[in-house]
This record gives sequence, C-alpha cells and structure tokens, in this order.
Amino acid sequence: MLQRLSIFHRDKRPVDIPLAIIAGLLIVVGLFVFFSASLQALGQSLFNRLMITQLVYSLVIGGSLLYGFSHYSYKNLAQWALPGVIIASVLSLLVFVPGIGMAHGGGQRWLNLGFTNLQPSEFLKFAIIIFLSAWFAKSKRKMNDWKYGLLVLSLVAGLAGVILFLQKDIGTLSVIIGSAFALFAVSNAPLKHIGVAVLLGMLVFASAIILLPHVRARIMTFTDYKDPQGAGWQVRQSLIAIGSGGLGGRGYLQSVQRFSYLPEAHGDSIFAVAAEELGFIGAVFIVILYISLALRSLKVAMRAPDDFSMFLTVGFLSMILIQSSLNIGSVLGVIPFTGVPLVFMSQGGTALVVAMSAVGVILNVSRHQHVS
Repeated sequence: MLQRLSIFHRDKRPVDIPLAIIAGLLIVVGLFVFFSASLQALGQSLFNRLMITQLVYSLVIGGSLLYGFSHYSYKNLAQWALPGVIIASVLSLLVFVPGIGMAHGGGQRWLNLGFTNLQPSEFLKFAIIIFLSAWFAKSKRKMNDWKYGLLVLSLVAGLAGVILFLQKDIGTLSVIIGSAFALFAVSNAPLKHIGVAVLLGMLVFASAIILLPHVRARIMTFTDYKDPQGAGWQVRQSLIAIGSGGLGGRGYLQSVQRFSYLPEAHGDSIFAVAAEELGFIGAVFIVILYISLALRSLKVAMRAPDDFSMFLTVGFLSMILIQSSLNIGSVLGVIPFTGVPLVFMSQGGTALVVAMSAVGVILNVSRHQHVS
C-alpha cells in the first residue's frame, strides 16, 4: 500500500554519473570561491553568518532538493505545471505588500520572512519551465497553429514580463525569456513563429530600455566606463581584478579587489574574485565546468525517454547556462551589466536551491535515458 502511494520511484537505475560529478564539482568550487569572496564582509560575525547561510542553502536545503528531485519521478511534475505558475506568480506579487516585501539595490524583489529572505522570481523561473515543457510536449503536433505555440509562449512571457518589470528585475526576465525561447525553438514550431518570437523578445528589451532608467544607465555604461559609480565602477573594478590575476592568479584567499573595490564581491562580481585568485587557468577551468555540464545535459536530452523529459532538460539547462553566461559576460564587460548571480557560486539562497533542484530534475531524467 505504501509503495503505491509513494511519489518516489523505486527504480534502481543510477543517475548519469559524469553529470553528477560535474555538478558536484561546480558546487564545491562555488563554496570555496564564495568563502574567499566573503572575506571582504565587515566583521567576523557577518562573515560567519554569510558562510553558515550559504552552507545551509547549498549542502542542507539545496542538497536535499537535488537528491529529492533526482528520485521524484519527473512525470509527476506535469500535474504541478499550472498550479506552480499560479503559486509562483502570487508569491512574486507579494513582494509589493508593505511589511512583507523588501527592497534592495533599487528593486522590490524579496520577501522578508524574518529568519531569511526569499526571491520568488526564482520560483517563477522554475515553474514556467515546467509549465512550458508540459504544454509543448502535449501540443507538439499542433505547433503549426499559432494558438498552441506562439500565443501560449507570449502569454507566459508577458506574465513574467509584467511582474519583473514592476520588480525592475530585467536580469531574471532575460533568463526566463531565453529559457522559454530555447524550449520554443525545439518544439517543432514553424520558423516564421520563431522569428516573431525573436521580434517580440526584442520589443520587450527595447521597452525596458525606454521605461526603466537603470536599464538605460547600464546600456550607457557598457560603452562608457567613465561613470564613477554604479555599473561603470563595478565593471571597471572587475576587469582590474581579472587582469591582475594573470595566468596563475594571486593565490587562493589573496584577492585585493574584494576589499572595498568590488561591489557585491560575494554576489554579482564573484567570478572576478575567482579570476583574480586563480588566474586565467582557474577561470577557464570554471568555464569548462559549465560547458561540460551543458554538453552532458544535452546528451541526456537527446536520450530522453519522452518529449516532456526532453523539454525539462533543455529548459533547466538553458536556465543555468543563460544565467551563468549573463553573469560572466557582464563581469568581463562584453555585455551590459545584468545583476544576475553566478549559478552555484554567488550569494543568493533562493537562486542556489532552484539551480540545484533543476540539476536534480535533469539527473532524474538521466535515470530513464535511452542508452545505445
């Protein structure tokens, strides 16, 4: 009786071991880099709190969710597709309720629970990927009809757009739109519909530039580093940190830029600290880990047992890869500053547990992949 009621499958097939090792390496490397970057925090008590919080989110909460999702049958996620989006949307709107919502850095994006803060938009990313995966898998043969593909994509992206415009969080919106487009691109949608989706995405970001002053400022900063404050200062100091690392780096725990120079050294700028201490070799190693995670996850997607699991893998991989690329690219100064955290490394408990949950889902799919 208990076995019938269990939502966890009893399949003895192992997860994809190389993928699990790569993900584990990223998490461990992230903890070591975070430890060093957090040394800039003023006061021993604040540093201890940061480290304890990161360890709890990564090893306890994140680790439990990764393990749980790797054993929770991915097929059961489909029934949570619509309820998940509704719940995540409501939570994301609660940030505007006085006394519950919390503002930081010019954005209203967090819920203050007293003992910790949550960023509900991270749950929205997770829920939208599940919803679109379930919908596209169900409607794959109807994608030539714009009502089943392009319209649904536009409605979901529009919902996220309204909420995140209000929160002034264009970085997270970029990740959601990028992940949704990746799913749409592999859904058998006609090329003309994909082209329209691209134009709609460009319209969203053009609107952000027009309507949100801080987005315009970041675009201006991208071409002019003379701005003494804000993103201009952050990008300039990041490049100094990366350049001073040289080939082999200053050495672990030896970063200079994390002290008073790099804003959010343990957050948005953490890759710059890693490059300064570990040098070009260490920075390339971190990038290779992300690329390896992507390649191994793509292999799982190509061997996925059904359309739903394939879409889940592509969606969650896109979420991790796009967010990591946006962070690293902005720190290197090759794209405008986004403010999104580096997956598995930056401070951000909600983002960390969502990313680890996503890896858990991919590992769960890997249990059922067709092995040739």
